[in-house]
Amino acid sequence: MRWTRTKNSIFSLFTEKKNGSTAKFQKKALLARLNDSAETVLGKKYGFREISSTQSYQQKVPVHHYEDLKPYWDSESTGNINVTVGSRIHKFAVSTGTTGIPKLIPVTRKLLRDFRRRGMQLVSIYLKAHPESRILSKKHLAITGSAILGKTQSGIPYGTISGIMAEGSPLLMRHKRIPTSEVINLCDWNQKADSIAEQARHQDIGLILGIPATILNYLEKIKGIYSKSDFEFFASNLEAIFCSGVNYRSYQDKIQSLLGRKVNFLDYYAASEGIFGHQSAIDPDSMEFFSDTIFFEFIPFHEYLQKDYSNRKLLHQLKDGEDYALLVTTGNGTFSYVLGDLIQCVDHRVPLFRVKGRTVLTLNLAGEKTAISVVEKTVQSLSRELNSEPGEFFVTGRTINGRQSYLWVIEKNSIWDSQGTERLASRLDHFLQEHNNLYKLLYPTNFSPSQVLLIERDSFKAWFERKNADLGHSKIPRIIKDPRIAEDIIGKMEA
Repeated sequence: MRWTRTKNSIFSLFTEKKNGSTAKFQKKALLARLNDSAETVLGKKYGFREISSTQSYQQKVPVHHYEDLKPYWDSESTGNINVTVGSRIHKFAVSTGTTGIPKLIPVTRKLLRDFRRRGMQLVSIYLKAHPESRILSKKHLAITGSAILGKTQSGIPYGTISGIMAEGSPLLMRHKRIPTSEVINLCDWNQKADSIAEQARHQDIGLILGIPATILNYLEKIKGIYSKSDFEFFASNLEAIFCSGVNYRSYQDKIQSLLGRKVNFLDYYAASEGIFGHQSAIDPDSMEFFSDTIFFEFIPFHEYLQKDYSNRKLLHQLKDGEDYALLVTTGNGTFSYVLGDLIQCVDHRVPLFRVKGRTVLTLNLAGEKTAISVVEKTVQSLSRELNSEPGEFFVTGRTINGRQSYLWVIEKNSIWDSQGTERLASRLDHFLQEHNNLYKLLYPTNFSPSQVLLIERDSFKAWFERKNADLGHSKIPRIIKDPRIAEDIIGKMEA
């Protein structure tokens, strides 16, 4: 045990997250990104070479959405170089695009190096909290999408960012990784899950990485195909789950119930554009930013909704309790890029933050501004009351007799089914008013009672399979704003 603690300490010493002045880290990160792209088409357009401060940067460089940068990235996808980055794009990450058109995001070799460093830092953060951990001696199981789904017309590969990250994991950790690259790149989810299960059988696996819903799906699968002793061996050796993509708390109890024991969870904040933060040891319900290589900006959310982008706050300028649209400048051709996430500052001194949802996925039928985090808290509250968690779920809007209403589409189980949809809808409305004061204020005059549609277990999984989505990287949208899309999904699931 003493050697384990010593080994963990040595690992952490060389990989731990840097600490220091947030403002200094952020300025250094920004100037490094500008220097990398100074001689590109975008860099010359905005005069990156002449920028020497965050203030001059914000004066010269506007806010960019995906549509603004897409023409540049399309050019790079044909093989052109020095467009947004000073090198040929290594790969493209394809977003899952659950209800929209998938997007191709550039992935440079420098960004991959940043991913590797962040991966090592996440392990270091975990080891500091668990100094007697044995995960460095155990295998790591990565349940991801495919690193290569196809190629652009110029031959540049594209795939899911989770697969790209797994395939490019740090050399120090790669020999511990399951599965092999060949299995990572299988596109058929059932074939991939079977192959992962075989490679993981009888292995001493201490860590799983992936999206919580995919991890749950995988555990259900192997519990069905492993013998009882094989699954107990797997579960008894598992120590930790590192997850991203959605709030893991909606899945934690179900995962631990399947395993028959508690495991440790470490949440991290990642997207196709980078790994931005990690679960805080100070407040496990909040996150801390990795501030040394990515430059962050924040637009007060109420101003962002009005399309007023003039007030771009820096990381050290945030106010506690305020909501912000997040902008990132990374090493992959994004500059003041609207990530689409809604961030709430919890403590400006650290700073600590929470991801409340998506800027474009706030349900706002009558001014109530229900965020994804509120939707999840509402379902969690009812789950605690019933002492039973449902399967996957989403909420959308409907108009009934001229008034707005919420429609909750939920994968049922026997307990939820026994309650009846009217009672479930009433309790969801009750808890939604508890978690969203604006909804409570507007409810009597602007909303009809919620409705609930209970669907069969694994309906969402079947829907993803029908649209040939990569289940290793697919996430269920908690909010679907367009009722036509929601009705289409419901129709296909009920067909």
